[in-house]
Amino acid sequence: MARPQKFNEQQVIAKAMMYFWEHGYSGSSIQQLLAEMAISRGTLYNSVGDKDALFKRCLEAYAKMVEQLFVMTLCNAEKPAQQRMESFLKLSFTESDLSKLGCLMVNTVCEDDAVVGEAKQISSMLLSRMEAGFEACFVDIHDTHTLNLSPQTAASIMATQIKGARVRQREGVNSQFIVQDLQIILKQLMA
Repeated sequence: MARPQKFNEQQVIAKAMMYFWEHGYSGSSIQQLLAEMAISRGTLYNSVGDKDALFKRCLEAYAKMVEQLFVMTLCNAEKPAQQRMESFLKLSFTESDLSKLGCLMVNTVCEDDAVVGEAKQISSMLLSRMEAGFEACFVDIHDTHTLNLSPQTAASIMATQIKGARVRQREGVNSQFIVQDLQIILKQLMA
């Protein structure tokens, strides 16, 4: 009788997340994922489940990382709203070698509906959370300054621009240029 393989589940999920992030759900086969994670098929199915369950676990791990970013930036009420938004842009676009991969959530939303239906819902909820964080910042600004747009509209525009910027990252556009563009848009929305 074979003994169960011992492994660090967090490390395995992190490796799978990176693989999905770089190649997408559709571009990742079970065999490629197993090789990347250095585990057997039986270990995967016994500990995590199938490819769909693995992808969901990866999205959950990614969501935890993004939630930490939200708490440090957009939700940090100790800082002025404009500074919170600028910190979010800087940290999410330029402070990591991972930024060239874009955003796992945006990448997932761009996948085929039939392939990742539930995963798209998880991704959309997190992207909506980002937009809500921007809206709260614009509400704070609106309380002290007159905005030409409603906080909801300004947040929607910013969220749309950020999602597009994530695609530009995947195309290889320099993240510093992207942040500069987003900062210009942010300033225009606050004018």
